[in-house]
Amino acid sequence: MYEAKNFITAPAPEGSVRVMTWNIRFGIGRLPFFGDSCGDRSIFTEGEVLNTLELVAAEIDAIDPDIILLQEVDRESKRTQYIDQVQWLLNHTE
Repeated sequence: MYEAKNFITAPAPEGSVRVMTWNIRFGIGRLPFFGDSCGDRSIFTEGEVLNTLELVAAEIDAIDPDIILLQEVDRESKRTQYIDQVQWLLNHTE
């Protein structure tokens, strides 16, 4: 185990920044996908994708992060009906 010889008291922060990171799994939530070896589907309906994006947007609004880092966000992909998920989330979050 490593330990510093001297300890100092960190200054109290003057404010805080809320950071959120989330892998939204290209907008399909927990639907089975062949790429995860848990299903045989590779293309999803517009309704399935939009339903998941609505849930994602609601959670983003509830957490209200200052900075958000999203992974697996599709843009112009056949598997998610060519929905630009970046723009959709920008348009549907506050």
